[in-house]
Amino acid sequence: MDSNERELYASRIMAGKIGIKIDGKTHFIAVPDPYDKYVAQEIFFSSKRDAGFHGIFTEEDVQDIMIQKDLWTDDEQNELEGLPKRIENLKVALYEAMMKEKIFKATRKTLDKEKKRYEELSVKKTSMNNFTQTGVANTIKLQYLLYTSIVNKKGEYKYDGDDFWDEEHKVIEDIFKTYLSAQIKEEVIRELARTEPWRSYWGAAKTEGSVFGKSASELNAEQRSLINWSKFYDSIQEHMEAPTDEVIQDDDLLDGWLIIQNRKREREKLEKEIDKKIGKNKGAQEVYVMADSQEHADKIHSLNSPMARNIVKQRERQMDAAGEKGIFEQDLSDAKQRMKNQAYQQRKKR
Repeated sequence: MDSNERELYASRIMAGKIGIKIDGKTHFIAVPDPYDKYVAQEIFFSSKRDAGFHGIFTEEDVQDIMIQKDLWTDDEQNELEGLPKRIENLKVALYEAMMKEKIFKATRKTLDKEKKRYEELSVKKTSMNNFTQTGVANTIKLQYLLYTSIVNKKGEYKYDGDDFWDEEHKVIEDIFKTYLSAQIKEEVIRELARTEPWRSYWGAAKTEGSVFGKSASELNAEQRSLINWSKFYDSIQEHMEAPTDEVIQDDDLLDGWLIIQNRKREREKLEKEIDKKIGKNKGAQEVYVMADSQEHADKIHSLNSPMARNIVKQRERQMDAAGEKGIFEQDLSDAKQRMKNQAYQQRKKR
Protein backbone atom coordinates (compact mmCIF):
# COMPACT_ATOMS: atom_id res chain seq x y z
CA MET A 1 0.00 0.00 0.00
CA ASP A 2 1.09 3.58 -0.55
CA SER A 3 0.87 6.25 2.17
CA ASN A 4 -2.54 7.51 1.00
CA GLU A 5 -4.09 4.05 1.20
CA ARG A 6 -2.63 3.51 4.67
CA GLU A 7 -4.00 6.90 5.77
CA LEU A 8 -7.44 5.92 4.45
CA TYR A 9 -7.53 2.61 6.30
CA ALA A 10 -6.11 4.10 9.51
CA SER A 11 -8.70 6.89 9.43
CA ARG A 12 -11.51 4.41 8.85
CA ILE A 13 -10.44 2.30 11.79
CA MET A 14 -9.95 5.32 14.07
CA ALA A 15 -13.43 6.56 13.14
CA GLY A 16 -14.77 3.27 14.44
CA LYS A 17 -17.77 3.18 12.11
CA ILE A 18 -18.81 2.36 8.54
CA GLY A 19 -20.92 4.73 6.44
CA ILE A 20 -24.22 3.53 4.97
CA LYS A 21 -27.13 5.26 3.17
CA ILE A 22 -30.57 4.57 4.65
CA ASP A 23 -33.64 6.34 3.28
CA GLY A 24 -31.29 8.62 1.34
CA LYS A 25 -29.54 9.85 4.49
CA THR A 26 -26.05 9.11 5.81
CA HIS A 27 -25.92 6.73 8.76
CA PHE A 28 -23.17 4.67 10.31
CA ILE A 29 -22.64 1.12 11.49
CA ALA A 30 -21.14 1.79 14.92
CA VAL A 31 -20.50 -0.36 18.00
CA PRO A 32 -23.62 -1.82 19.67
CA ASP A 33 -24.07 -1.11 23.35
CA PRO A 34 -23.22 -3.82 25.94
CA TYR A 35 -26.84 -4.77 26.53
CA ASP A 36 -27.45 -5.43 22.83
CA LYS A 37 -24.31 -7.58 22.77
CA TYR A 38 -25.79 -9.63 25.60
CA VAL A 39 -29.15 -9.93 23.82
CA ALA A 40 -27.35 -10.99 20.62
CA GLN A 41 -25.69 -13.84 22.48
CA GLU A 42 -29.07 -14.98 23.83
CA ILE A 43 -30.41 -14.82 20.26
CA PHE A 44 -27.55 -17.02 19.08
CA PHE A 45 -28.40 -19.85 21.48
CA SER A 46 -32.15 -19.65 20.94
CA SER A 47 -31.69 -19.51 17.14
CA LYS A 48 -29.37 -22.51 17.20
CA ARG A 49 -31.86 -24.46 19.28
CA ASP A 50 -34.74 -23.50 16.97
CA ALA A 51 -32.67 -24.48 13.92
CA GLY A 52 -32.21 -27.93 15.41
CA PHE A 53 -35.94 -28.29 16.04
CA HIS A 54 -36.62 -27.37 12.39
CA GLY A 55 -34.28 -30.08 11.11
CA ILE A 56 -31.36 -27.91 10.04
CA PHE A 57 -28.15 -29.94 9.96
CA THR A 58 -25.17 -29.65 12.29
CA GLU A 59 -21.70 -28.95 10.89
CA GLU A 60 -20.84 -32.63 11.32
CA ASP A 61 -23.95 -33.64 9.35
CA VAL A 62 -23.04 -31.26 6.53
CA GLN A 63 -19.49 -32.62 6.36
CA ASP A 64 -20.82 -36.18 6.11
CA ILE A 65 -23.21 -35.16 3.31
CA MET A 66 -20.41 -33.39 1.43
CA ILE A 67 -18.30 -36.56 1.61
CA GLN A 68 -21.22 -38.72 0.47
CA LYS A 69 -21.84 -36.40 -2.49
CA ASP A 70 -18.10 -36.26 -3.34
CA LEU A 71 -18.06 -32.53 -2.57
CA TRP A 72 -15.28 -33.17 -0.03
CA THR A 73 -12.84 -36.07 0.14
CA ASP A 74 -10.63 -37.72 2.76
CA ASP A 75 -7.59 -36.80 0.64
CA GLU A 76 -8.60 -33.13 0.76
CA GLN A 77 -9.13 -33.38 4.52
CA ASN A 78 -5.67 -34.91 5.01
CA GLU A 79 -4.13 -32.26 2.76
CA LEU A 80 -5.89 -29.47 4.67
CA GLU A 81 -4.68 -30.82 8.02
CA GLY A 82 -1.09 -31.09 6.77
CA LEU A 83 -0.85 -27.67 5.13
CA PRO A 84 -0.42 -25.51 8.29
CA LYS A 85 2.74 -27.43 9.24
CA ARG A 86 4.09 -27.27 5.68
CA ILE A 87 3.41 -23.54 5.53
CA GLU A 88 5.13 -23.10 8.89
CA ASN A 89 8.22 -24.99 7.70
CA LEU A 90 8.29 -23.00 4.45
CA LYS A 91 8.27 -19.73 6.38
CA VAL A 92 11.25 -20.95 8.36
CA ALA A 93 12.98 -22.02 5.13
CA LEU A 94 12.25 -18.60 3.62
CA TYR A 95 13.87 -16.82 6.56
CA GLU A 96 16.90 -19.11 6.47
CA ALA A 97 17.31 -18.55 2.70
CA MET A 98 17.47 -14.75 2.86
CA MET A 99 21.07 -14.70 1.67
CA LYS A 100 20.49 -17.27 -1.09
CA GLU A 101 18.57 -15.47 -3.82
CA LYS A 102 17.58 -18.44 -6.03
CA ILE A 103 16.50 -20.62 -3.10
CA PHE A 104 14.70 -17.64 -1.56
CA LYS A 105 12.65 -16.97 -4.72
CA ALA A 106 11.79 -20.64 -5.17
CA THR A 107 10.75 -20.97 -1.53
CA ARG A 108 8.63 -17.83 -1.73
CA LYS A 109 6.87 -19.19 -4.82
CA THR A 110 6.15 -22.52 -3.14
CA LEU A 111 4.97 -20.79 0.04
CA ASP A 112 2.55 -18.55 -1.87
CA LYS A 113 1.22 -21.60 -3.69
CA GLU A 114 0.68 -23.54 -0.45
CA LYS A 115 -1.04 -20.58 1.26
CA LYS A 116 -3.37 -20.19 -1.71
CA ARG A 117 -4.14 -23.91 -1.64
CA TYR A 118 -4.88 -23.76 2.09
CA GLU A 119 -7.30 -20.88 1.55
CA GLU A 120 -9.01 -22.73 -1.32
CA LEU A 121 -9.47 -25.89 0.74
CA SER A 122 -10.66 -23.96 3.80
CA VAL A 123 -13.25 -22.12 1.73
CA LYS A 124 -14.38 -25.35 0.08
CA LYS A 125 -14.74 -27.23 3.38
CA THR A 126 -16.72 -24.44 5.05
CA SER A 127 -18.76 -23.44 1.97
CA MET A 128 -21.93 -24.95 3.44
CA ASN A 129 -21.40 -23.83 7.05
CA ASN A 130 -23.81 -20.89 6.74
CA PHE A 131 -26.60 -23.42 6.31
CA THR A 132 -25.81 -25.33 9.51
CA GLN A 133 -27.38 -24.74 12.92
CA THR A 134 -24.34 -22.78 14.10
CA GLY A 135 -24.06 -20.88 10.80
CA VAL A 136 -27.72 -19.80 10.83
CA ALA A 137 -27.48 -18.74 14.49
CA ASN A 138 -24.28 -16.75 13.89
CA THR A 139 -25.84 -14.93 10.92
CA ILE A 140 -28.94 -13.92 12.89
CA LYS A 141 -26.76 -12.83 15.82
CA LEU A 142 -24.56 -10.62 13.61
CA GLN A 143 -27.58 -9.17 11.78
CA TYR A 144 -29.14 -8.20 15.12
CA LEU A 145 -25.90 -6.58 16.31
CA LEU A 146 -25.55 -4.58 13.10
CA TYR A 147 -29.22 -3.55 13.13
CA THR A 148 -28.99 -2.22 16.68
CA SER A 149 -25.68 -0.41 15.98
CA ILE A 150 -26.98 1.95 13.24
CA VAL A 151 -26.60 5.61 14.26
CA ASN A 152 -27.18 8.97 12.55
CA LYS A 153 -24.70 11.85 12.34
CA LYS A 154 -25.63 12.93 15.86
CA GLY A 155 -24.79 9.50 17.21
CA GLU A 156 -28.43 8.62 17.90
CA TYR A 157 -29.47 4.99 17.39
CA LYS A 158 -31.96 4.57 14.53
CA TYR A 159 -33.43 1.18 15.37
CA ASP A 160 -34.68 -0.52 18.49
CA GLY A 161 -33.77 -4.16 19.02
CA ASP A 162 -37.41 -4.99 19.74
CA ASP A 163 -38.25 -4.14 16.11
CA PHE A 164 -35.64 -6.47 14.63
CA TRP A 165 -37.93 -9.44 14.00
CA ASP A 166 -40.55 -7.27 12.23
CA GLU A 167 -38.09 -5.27 10.10
CA GLU A 168 -38.09 -5.58 6.30
CA HIS A 169 -35.68 -8.27 5.13
CA LYS A 170 -34.11 -5.90 2.55
CA VAL A 171 -33.13 -3.35 5.24
CA ILE A 172 -31.33 -6.00 7.30
CA GLU A 173 -29.68 -7.53 4.20
CA ASP A 174 -28.40 -4.13 2.99
CA ILE A 175 -26.81 -3.43 6.37
CA PHE A 176 -25.35 -6.95 6.48
CA LYS A 177 -23.84 -6.73 2.98
CA THR A 178 -22.41 -3.24 3.59
CA TYR A 179 -20.68 -4.47 6.74
CA LEU A 180 -19.21 -7.58 5.12
CA SER A 181 -17.90 -5.69 2.09
CA ALA A 182 -16.14 -3.14 4.32
CA GLN A 183 -14.13 -5.63 6.37
CA ILE A 184 -10.36 -5.02 6.40
CA LYS A 185 -8.13 -8.07 5.93
CA GLU A 186 -5.66 -9.06 8.64
CA GLU A 187 -2.61 -8.54 6.41
CA VAL A 188 -3.71 -4.93 5.86
CA ILE A 189 -4.06 -4.36 9.61
CA ARG A 190 -0.61 -5.88 10.15
CA GLU A 191 0.89 -3.47 7.64
CA LEU A 192 -0.88 -0.51 9.27
CA ALA A 193 0.39 -1.54 12.71
CA ARG A 194 4.07 -1.40 11.65
CA THR A 195 4.05 1.66 9.34
CA GLU A 196 3.21 5.34 9.19
CA PRO A 197 0.93 7.15 9.76
CA TRP A 198 -0.44 4.77 12.40
CA ARG A 199 2.89 4.33 14.21
CA SER A 200 2.92 8.07 15.01
CA TYR A 201 -0.61 7.94 16.39
CA TRP A 202 0.28 4.83 18.38
CA GLY A 203 3.46 6.41 19.78
CA ALA A 204 1.61 9.57 20.83
CA ALA A 205 -1.11 7.51 22.53
CA LYS A 206 1.47 6.01 24.89
CA THR A 207 1.96 9.42 26.49
CA GLU A 208 -1.32 11.20 25.74
CA GLY A 209 -3.70 8.34 26.47
CA SER A 210 -5.97 6.03 24.47
CA VAL A 211 -5.62 6.54 20.72
CA PHE A 212 -9.33 5.83 20.29
CA GLY A 213 -10.54 7.70 23.36
CA LYS A 214 -12.71 4.76 24.43
CA SER A 215 -12.72 1.92 26.92
CA ALA A 216 -11.82 -1.56 25.66
CA SER A 217 -15.47 -2.68 25.72
CA GLU A 218 -16.39 0.12 23.30
CA LEU A 219 -13.82 -0.80 20.65
CA ASN A 220 -14.81 -2.67 17.51
CA ALA A 221 -13.02 -5.79 16.23
CA GLU A 222 -10.72 -3.87 13.84
CA GLN A 223 -9.65 -1.42 16.54
CA ARG A 224 -8.86 -4.24 18.96
CA SER A 225 -6.95 -6.07 16.23
CA LEU A 226 -4.90 -2.97 15.35
CA ILE A 227 -4.00 -2.44 19.02
CA ASN A 228 -2.96 -6.08 19.44
CA TRP A 229 -0.79 -6.03 16.30
CA SER A 230 0.78 -2.71 17.40
CA LYS A 231 1.72 -4.26 20.75
CA PHE A 232 3.05 -7.28 18.88
CA TYR A 233 5.41 -5.15 16.76
CA ASP A 234 6.48 -3.21 19.87
CA SER A 235 7.51 -6.48 21.52
CA ILE A 236 9.41 -7.58 18.40
CA GLN A 237 11.45 -4.37 18.30
CA GLU A 238 12.17 -4.66 22.04
CA HIS A 239 13.42 -8.24 21.68
CA MET A 240 17.06 -8.83 22.70
CA GLU A 241 17.77 -10.34 19.29
CA ALA A 242 15.31 -8.26 17.26
CA PRO A 243 15.27 -9.06 13.52
CA THR A 244 16.19 -6.50 10.87
CA ASP A 245 13.66 -4.02 9.51
CA GLU A 246 13.58 -6.00 6.26
CA VAL A 247 12.28 -9.00 8.20
CA ILE A 248 9.81 -6.97 10.26
CA GLN A 249 8.27 -5.45 7.12
CA ASP A 250 7.66 -8.89 5.55
CA ASP A 251 4.91 -10.97 7.20
CA ASP A 252 6.25 -14.33 6.00
CA LEU A 253 9.85 -13.58 7.02
CA LEU A 254 8.78 -12.33 10.42
CA ASP A 255 6.57 -15.37 10.94
CA GLY A 256 9.57 -17.55 10.04
CA TRP A 257 11.74 -15.73 12.57
CA LEU A 258 9.05 -16.13 15.25
CA ILE A 259 8.65 -19.84 14.55
CA ILE A 260 12.40 -20.31 14.96
CA GLN A 261 12.33 -18.42 18.28
CA ASN A 262 9.35 -20.46 19.52
CA ARG A 263 10.98 -23.74 18.52
CA LYS A 264 14.16 -22.69 20.27
CA ARG A 265 12.24 -21.97 23.49
CA GLU A 266 10.32 -25.24 23.25
CA ARG A 267 13.55 -27.14 22.68
CA GLU A 268 15.23 -25.53 25.71
CA LYS A 269 12.16 -26.27 27.83
CA LEU A 270 12.07 -29.88 26.65
CA GLU A 271 15.79 -30.32 27.27
CA LYS A 272 15.32 -29.20 30.89
CA GLU A 273 12.41 -31.61 31.23
CA ILE A 274 14.46 -34.50 29.82
CA ASP A 275 17.48 -33.62 32.00
CA LYS A 276 15.27 -33.97 35.08
CA LYS A 277 13.99 -37.36 33.91
CA ILE A 278 17.32 -38.93 33.01
CA GLY A 279 19.15 -37.52 36.06
CA LYS A 280 22.42 -39.39 36.66
CA ASN A 281 22.17 -41.10 33.26
CA LYS A 282 22.79 -37.81 31.46
CA GLY A 283 26.28 -38.83 30.33
CA ALA A 284 25.20 -42.21 28.97
CA GLN A 285 25.63 -42.99 25.29
CA GLU A 286 21.94 -43.87 24.86
CA VAL A 287 19.02 -43.00 27.11
CA TYR A 288 15.42 -44.07 26.45
CA VAL A 289 12.68 -41.67 27.55
CA MET A 290 9.01 -42.66 27.73
CA ALA A 291 6.71 -40.30 25.82
CA ASP A 292 3.11 -39.45 26.69
CA SER A 293 1.94 -39.24 23.07
CA GLN A 294 3.16 -39.37 19.49
CA GLU A 295 3.55 -35.59 19.48
CA HIS A 296 5.64 -35.79 22.66
CA ALA A 297 7.71 -38.59 21.11
CA ASP A 298 8.36 -36.46 18.02
CA LYS A 299 9.55 -33.59 20.22
CA ILE A 300 11.89 -35.89 22.16
CA HIS A 301 13.21 -37.34 18.90
CA SER A 302 13.96 -33.81 17.66
CA LEU A 303 16.46 -33.39 20.53
CA ASN A 304 18.73 -35.98 18.92
CA SER A 305 21.63 -34.69 16.87
CA PRO A 306 21.46 -35.13 13.06
CA MET A 307 23.92 -38.06 13.41
CA ALA A 308 21.76 -39.72 16.07
CA ARG A 309 18.64 -39.31 13.91
CA ASN A 310 20.47 -40.96 11.00
CA ILE A 311 21.40 -43.88 13.27
CA VAL A 312 17.74 -44.29 14.25
CA LYS A 313 16.72 -44.41 10.57
CA GLN A 314 19.50 -46.86 9.80
CA ARG A 315 18.40 -49.14 12.65
CA GLU A 316 14.78 -49.00 11.47
CA ARG A 317 15.85 -50.11 7.99
CA GLN A 318 17.91 -52.98 9.39
CA MET A 319 15.10 -54.16 11.66
CA ASP A 320 12.59 -53.99 8.79
CA ALA A 321 14.95 -56.06 6.65
CA ALA A 322 15.39 -58.63 9.44
CA GLY A 323 11.63 -59.03 9.76
CA GLU A 324 10.39 -61.60 12.28
CA LYS A 325 13.89 -63.02 12.75
CA GLY A 326 14.91 -59.89 14.58
CA ILE A 327 18.45 -58.65 15.04
CA PHE A 328 20.85 -58.49 17.99
CA GLU A 329 22.07 -55.07 19.08
CA GLN A 330 25.71 -56.00 18.45
CA ASP A 331 24.82 -56.80 14.83
CA LEU A 332 23.50 -53.31 14.15
CA SER A 333 25.74 -51.29 11.82
CA ASP A 334 26.24 -48.42 14.26
CA ALA A 335 27.07 -50.88 17.08
CA LYS A 336 29.66 -52.60 14.92
CA GLN A 337 31.20 -49.26 14.00
CA ARG A 338 31.25 -48.21 17.66
CA MET A 339 33.04 -51.42 18.67
CA LYS A 340 35.61 -50.92 15.89
CA ASN A 341 36.28 -47.41 17.14
CA GLN A 342 36.67 -48.64 20.71
CA ALA A 343 39.10 -51.38 19.59
CA TYR A 344 41.11 -48.79 17.63
CA GLN A 345 41.31 -46.47 20.63
CA GLN A 346 42.52 -49.33 22.86
CA ARG A 347 45.26 -50.26 20.36
CA LYS A 348 46.43 -46.65 20.32
CA LYS A 349 46.88 -46.71 24.09
CA ARG A 350 49.17 -49.77 24.01
